[in-house]
Amino acid sequence: MGICASTAKPEWPASPKRSGSPKRARAPVARLRVLLRPDAEWGQDDDVHRLVVAEAARWLDGAVISQPAAQTLLGRTANRPSHSPKKFHLGTEVMEERPAKALSESVGFACVKGHKVDDPCQPNQDHFIIAQTYRSAVYGVFDGHGPLGHLLASYAASKILEYTLSSEHFQEHPLMAMSAAFAQTQLDCEYQRHLNMLDCSVSGTSAIVLIDCPKHVAWREHRTLFLAHIGDCRAVLGLAARGLLKGKLVAQDLTFEHKPSMMGERFRIMEAGGIVRKTGGDDTHECVFVKDKLYPALATSRSIGDSVAHTIGVTAKPDVKVLIVEEGWNFVLLCTDGVWDVMTSQEAVEVIELWLRTAPK
Repeated sequence: MGICASTAKPEWPASPKRSGSPKRARAPVARLRVLLRPDAEWGQDDDVHRLVVAEAARWLDGAVISQPAAQTLLGRTANRPSHSPKKFHLGTEVMEERPAKALSESVGFACVKGHKVDDPCQPNQDHFIIAQTYRSAVYGVFDGHGPLGHLLASYAASKILEYTLSSEHFQEHPLMAMSAAFAQTQLDCEYQRHLNMLDCSVSGTSAIVLIDCPKHVAWREHRTLFLAHIGDCRAVLGLAARGLLKGKLVAQDLTFEHKPSMMGERFRIMEAGGIVRKTGGDDTHECVFVKDKLYPALATSRSIGDSVAHTIGVTAKPDVKVLIVEEGWNFVLLCTDGVWDVMTSQEAVEVIELWLRTAPK
């Protein structure tokens, strides 16, 4: 699963005319274009599906948001055969995802379910959001894990988008808005578990969210990116090289994965009474366990959901970062570990570079 957002100057939707200059306005639902999967085979998870849809409908129908959304895209997971394409619904039009579907000249996405030999029927647990407002854009990638990871990824994506856009801090302090959104989403997951609506005991999701502000209030002369992430999703910059490599694009990692093997992460988990150890032989990754137990065997040290792991040091607190866009920045990739487990950051940048050079104009 990945999203590629170009750092070329985008053509933002024209802001609607309003009397006065209020900072916050109720978004007219008629102006929202929401794309949702109509073909999900939810089966025994129908109650959770209705919960997610109801939450989304409630927000779209009545939320007060700081930045009215001109276009919102929510990818939704489903129990479909491996590598089958996803479908999205736009008004009365149904469009099927291609290997790389471009929404505009500035953003494209691709999401293909991987094949697991030990569990070929496992649903696609990746999820994403693309929301373009009149002043900025929000991009997010979510990678679920555990028995209900596909539902946690879907729920977290919708809630983080809601809380980020509706925050009073969204315009002036986007990092504060995103951090609060992550924290509130974790509380919501715990509450839904308490109601027996969404069991996040040993299921959760990684997340990475990017806000693109061409003219942010604090940096009026510079285009600014705001990043927040937890878990093993990664953001990579495609940067124009200099010197001997001039004319090529080089990869620069903007985030790092939260792994239990990292010193700071391990210390926090052990201080909370958790255990960090390998699941098997020397070639396996270190995971988080409850002392003297074989669960939850979590491979990330930060996540949303995973209520058992959160009692032993795993946290939903994101790492956040502000980036001023500079000359030579071509695009930013947001991808799950389904990409990073099979290719390096440089290889991924080269794939996008080749596509940009050869794709029909």
